[in-house]
Amino acid sequence: MAGALFIVQASAKRRARLFKEAGIALGLQALQPGEHAVLPSTELMRKKRRWLGAALQGEWQGLPVMVFDLFHPASKSISRQTVLAVRHAGAHWPEFALIERDALKYFPSVDIEQAQGAPQELRRRWYSYTRDGEWPFGEALTRWLLPRARTGWFAQRWSYEGGGSRLVVYRRGTLASPKRLKTWLDEALAEAQGLREQISGVGGGEASDDLELGAHSPQSLHVKVSFNVRGRIS
Repeated sequence: MAGALFIVQASAKRRARLFKEAGIALGLQALQPGEHAVLPSTELMRKKRRWLGAALQGEWQGLPVMVFDLFHPASKSISRQTVLAVRHAGAHWPEFALIERDALKYFPSVDIEQAQGAPQELRRRWYSYTRDGEWPFGEALTRWLLPRARTGWFAQRWSYEGGGSRLVVYRRGTLASPKRLKTWLDEALAEAQGLREQISGVGGGEASDDLELGAHSPQSLHVKVSFNVRGRIS
């Protein structure tokens, strides 16, 4: 048992090191363990008992970004995914979440309302939520999203969240490979930018959309290495 635990711990530490090294080589800055993190206030970021793994910040293709591994309890297991958060100055989107539907993954527990007005064909592929349960987006978003639906058994589609001036994209239960971090960043940012183009005319969100969580906050969110979690690497 002690030997197995050592292997798991060593693997987690190694991933964090390789992830940070890959990000630094791409011009991003690594957050250090315990360092204060400012994150968008989306439902994913508000998960109870969630924590960060390796985290990077800086500019990518001229936009301010943060990329990090996020862990949170999901049923009797731990969900982990690499997340990209992008800030778009001047935007005021209402809070929303489009979370991939997958029969093999846990049913998401969220703190916002199901969007009853979301198109049915969209709700068949993504769990759709907004702060007030209203669907503020037009047909252009649906037309853009539907071709992104999974077509193969092992294929994955992106999940999207946002609010205020931030957009967040990730693949549920999937960590980005440090060796493919540049490719992952390009793909994730392309998704975020495509989403922004479809909802650029929508407003009404709150201007203040950050979680400022420090080391002494009751809801403190620390950069740390975690053990005994499962997930896939893309």
